[in-house]
Amino acid sequence: MITSWKDMPLGVYAQVLDINGLHISEDEKIIKTTALLAGMKEEELMTMPLLDSKELIAQTHFLYEKPKTRRARRSYKLGKKNYILMRDVYDMTTAQYINYQAIVQQPIEKSISNLMAIVLIPEGTKYGDTNENDVLDDINNYLSVEDALSVADFFTRSFEKSIKRMLRYSDGMMTAAMITAKKEDKEMIKAARTELRLVAEALRSAFGWSW
Repeated sequence: MITSWKDMPLGVYAQVLDINGLHISEDEKIIKTTALLAGMKEEELMTMPLLDSKELIAQTHFLYEKPKTRRARRSYKLGKKNYILMRDVYDMTTAQYINYQAIVQQPIEKSISNLMAIVLIPEGTKYGDTNENDVLDDINNYLSVEDALSVADFFTRSFEKSIKRMLRYSDGMMTAAMITAKKEDKEMIKAARTELRLVAEALRSAFGWSW
């Protein structure tokens, strides 16, 4: 029986979300969810003594609480493989960045497994070396909701900080260039600075950053 976010794999979490999205009564959702977390069929739960089924249902109340996050670890044992967390955003490859951009504006509950497949790399390999479906299988079967959210929080904060530093550095370089630039080059630099600031505003709008 899964009784906490710490024990719930992402794959089971996805099934819970699917159940919550069904157009059925709340009682039916509770029955389906309880059976899922207990690892049994709905028919088994329905034929149990009432006191026993109520006890199982009571153990699902953690679903109404917010999952906790903790300090992200350097590695995670998922099944038979060890996965290393990409801790430095500057190590991100072009392929990782493109895949990240494809999911970044999706709701976190829908994109969490794909995000984990971007930032957790099988030990001894590089991103893209391992079949993506195999990586997702390990993540969905063995990575808990709490661990996944902890990794997501760490990576998102690191990514935001790196983008902020890049934008500030670039703006500073343009300011310095304006001082020594020839008159005919200043308009070009002004246009580039305007473009940079538009990019920054777009990022603020997309991700809700403030600085």
